[in-house]
Amino acid sequence: MRIQWFTLVILSVFLAACSDNDMPDGNQSGSVDCERLIDGFLSDTNQYEYTVLDSICQTLPPMPTNNDPLGHLSNTNMLVETINQCAGIQLELTCYGCLESFPVQSSFRVQLDSLGSTVERFFTLFVPEDDVMRTN
Repeated sequence: MRIQWFTLVILSVFLAACSDNDMPDGNQSGSVDCERLIDGFLSDTNQYEYTVLDSICQTLPPMPTNNDPLGHLSNTNMLVETINQCAGIQLELTCYGCLESFPVQSSFRVQLDSLGSTVERFFTLFVPEDDVMRTN
């Protein structure tokens, strides 16, 4: 009985210690630092923006269907919606699973507002059928 009680207490402490604020950037739409994301895309460093993209993708496991054997079309749409919540960023899927590689890749276009001018960037994500999407 003591072991069960002790286990319950330890488990409760661990669960209580995990709050939404401890999640890495990108796991929830409110935790994306939009200004930093825009700066990352504008500087074309592929560091912070890829960290955010990968972090969001880690929460989106593949869900294959008859119409989507890769299982990432709905995940891709969720990714686009999440990033598009940032003012000044317009993310668009240009092709889904269309780039032949191993695994196949999807292509995206990002339009950014930079001091009144529109800047375009492009990036790809790997779309494996048995794992989460990723930048590299």
